[in-house]
Amino acid sequence: MTLLVLLAFGVLILLPVLPMLRRTRGFPATLARSVAAFGFAFFLCALAVPGDELARTGLALWAAMIEALCVALAAVLANFAESRA
Repeated sequence: MTLLVLLAFGVLILLPVLPMLRRTRGFPATLARSVAAFGFAFFLCALAVPGDELARTGLALWAAMIEALCVALAAVLANFAESRA
């Protein structure tokens, strides 16, 4: 159950940026999508680490912070790609 809640948390971080990532074109947009995908993949890998509930929750929260930084960078790159088009 905790794993599902943490997975939903990771998806919730990514959802607001998805429309912007889908409509932008060009190299900065491709880079932005790659950065966002890396952040989400990092979060999923952190969820796969075995351990007790407390350790996994702490690691997932740390990974969510890294994912949020990656998504924020992706949003900046996507905005840059939109302004250049």
